[in-house]
Amino acid sequence: VHPGGIVSQADIDRARQLLAEGDEKVKAAWERLCANEYAQAGVATWPTETVIRGGSSGQNYMNCARGAAMAYQNALRWKIGGTRENAEAAVRIMMQWARACKGLGGDTNISLAAGIYGYEWANAAELMRDYEGWSRADFEEFKQWMIRVFYNPAIDFLRRRHDTWLN
Repeated sequence: VHPGGIVSQADIDRARQLLAEGDEKVKAAWERLCANEYAQAGVATWPTETVIRGGSSGQNYMNCARGAAMAYQNALRWKIGGTRENAEAAVRIMMQWARACKGLGGDTNISLAAGIYGYEWANAAELMRDYEGWSRADFEEFKQWMIRVFYNPAIDFLRRRHDTWLN
């Protein structure tokens, strides 16, 4: 069902309706989202070739977490508010990461990176996948990045558990 993930079409429709009706709590939440620095169409992201989580030095995983949050918040603003510039921002951020990031590194914490940030990126992409401004070729490129960088390490953890639970 599209959209799926953590936000459904019913959620989007309900948010739109409550905003139109002037619901104060929903309006306050919407304004807070719209004011967030990550939810701005001009927000900059800094993709890294290797996302490092764990290990003795060089951890940069918060860059990935921030990038995913930026893409998601801009996607949410587009889905609920219909602001094209936020849609373009979400796609731009996702494609910058898909074209720059080649993998995950660090220690066994890469499993956390694969699961947490992979889930965040997937939710942003799920909201954007029917956006006509995201070309099918770019969407495919993003999907392949998700499989390579996030899915494969996540499924490897589920199967091998870093070889700590030998079957």
